[in-house]
Amino acid sequence: MRIRARVRTLAARALAESMDVKMMIHLVRRILGTYDLHERTGFPRSVPIPNRTAATQVVDDMIGEGMFLEFVSLLIDLENIGLDCIQWLFDQIADAGRITVRRAYADWSLEKKKRDQLLELGIEAVPMVRTTSGGKN
Repeated sequence: MRIRARVRTLAARALAESMDVKMMIHLVRRILGTYDLHERTGFPRSVPIPNRTAATQVVDDMIGEGMFLEFVSLLIDLENIGLDCIQWLFDQIADAGRITVRRAYADWSLEKKKRDQLLELGIEAVPMVRTTSGGKN
């Protein structure tokens, strides 16, 4: 799969700015179970890998393994990025290939307006019942 350089750069920058190296490795291992960032980058285990370097390596590896779209799906969080970004994101991903599954999970009884907007974008609104009374996480 060919990923545009602009999308690759944007993904690496967003990854570097949004999480630490430990979290990046955790997410990658959900897709590639035995992923070893130190081995991939050539950094000795005793040397910390800078966030930007780690993010670039992770994105390149996901693209190289043909798992970039799966990785992006782990990173998408509708609540944090908002609906305005979803269409732009779909347009960027569509350049790389066809999007086959579009689902958003939430307690839609609390988000009826957003649910209607999702339906307009062709996203299936899958209901989930809130199990806690607290806020996020």
